[in-house]
Parts: sequence; structure tokens; C-alpha cells
Amino acid sequence: MWRLFINKRKFGLLRWHALVIASNLILSFFVLLSLSAHKIDVPFLTKPSAESHEIDHALDRQQPLGNNAAPGFIFYDLPLPGWAKGFRIPIDGAEIPQKADLLPGAARSYRNGRHEGVDIYCAYGTPVLASKDGYILSVGADYHDLPKVLRDRLLAITKNLFSTPSEVTDALHGRRVLLDHGIFDGRWVVTVYSHLSDVEKNLKPGTFVKQGHIIGRVGNSGTSKAGTTNDSHLHFEIRVNDHNLGEGMSPKEAGKLYSTIINGGIK
Repeated sequence: MWRLFINKRKFGLLRWHALVIASNLILSFFVLLSLSAHKIDVPFLTKPSAESHEIDHALDRQQPLGNNAAPGFIFYDLPLPGWAKGFRIPIDGAEIPQKADLLPGAARSYRNGRHEGVDIYCAYGTPVLASKDGYILSVGADYHDLPKVLRDRLLAITKNLFSTPSEVTDALHGRRVLLDHGIFDGRWVVTVYSHLSDVEKNLKPGTFVKQGHIIGRVGNSGTSKAGTTNDSHLHFEIRVNDHNLGEGMSPKEAGKLYSTIINGGIK
């Protein structure tokens, strides 16, 4: 008799626990539905954002940006804003190239990234001129070319990370000069001159240079051709508030933007 009573009680307790568990599961289901309806991420049901970001960008970097890329700083059909005025081409007689691979946004598959500026090819040792009045922000007069083993190691890091860390970008820029052109309309404008073979003497941080002043000479430092005179070119960037001009654009649009600024608004 007692055994029957105990068994019935155990069965009742088990059934009660089952009902509680079922109720909690049903409640959890409706809570998740509510979170989803309000577009709130549930960590254990969604892919980690860092992983998603890396995978998406690893695939995207295999192809250049298309014509529907984000517009970025598109204003070449409007009067130039103050910060975009007063620039000149940093190589006498040169023009902004038309070839997409030489423009911002072009894929750089060897380092899992994209090109941040404009490559102007010319003879080794060609004078590089300040594009606009400014102060020397940094100057790489003491730069030494990367040993091949170190360069290969840096490129292996970009392969593993599916991106180019800023430290690697800086090393691959080689010998370079950065000019601070001041703040206009809340925008800090800096120009970058990279892969130089040499830097003009007596330049140091804080030195003021006028537009057209020689700041260095064309080379290939930081590239795989360093130590030779082959593949010499100037890598030139305009940066606005720590963003590369043309960032997010297709190379074609970025090239058009650079040309407009260098030509003073004339298309």
C-alpha cells in the first residue's frame, strides 16, 4: 500500500517537473520571437560579428569594388569645399592615372587589402613636390628597406588576418613624408608621399614647406623591387580626418575625384 502511494507521488512530482520544463521552454520560445521582432541580436543564435566581418571582407577583397560602391566624398559636380582647394600634382608634368589598378579602392590581393592612394609611375629619382603648403608631420629619412624574410612574414600576417593591419601598411609604404595642411571646415587634411628613394635634407617634423617645394625623390622603397631602380613610382594620398580620399568608392570614381581636386575643380 505504501509502495503504491510512494510511486504515485513520484509520478506526480515527475509530471509536475515536466510541466515546469515545458512551460519554461514555451516562454523562452516566445521571448526569442519577441527579440527577433525587435531586431535584437541573441548571441548564441547569431554568428560572431568579427568572424562574419572577416569572412565577408575576405570574399569581397578578391574583386574590385563595382560601380555601385558607396559614394564617399563625391562632389565633383559641385563647387569644391574649402579643404579640397589649392592642391597640385606632386610630380611635374604628371596627371592622375586612369588605370584602375593605380587608384584608390583597387584590390591588393598580395596583402589582402585595397589600395589607399594614387600610384604615379615615373623615372627613379624624379623630384617629388609638396602638393600644398603645409608642415612636415613625419619624415622617414632613416628608413631601411625591409629584409625579405621580414617582408614575407608581414605578408603572411595579412593572409592569416584577411586584412592589412596599419602597422604592416606603414612598413610597406617604405620611406615616406607626411604633410599636415591644417583644419578646414572641421576636416584635418594630410598628404602622404611614399616609396621615396630619398628625402630632401634638413626636413624634420614641424618644418614648413611651400607648395612645389622638393620634399624627396621617387623610388620603390617598401616594395618587392627595393634595392633596384625598377618599378619606381610615387604613392600619393590625400587623407581627410584619418580617412583616405575616395575610401569606399570604385577606383574609377576615386580617380575622377582626385583629378577634380588636383585640377582645382575643373573636370
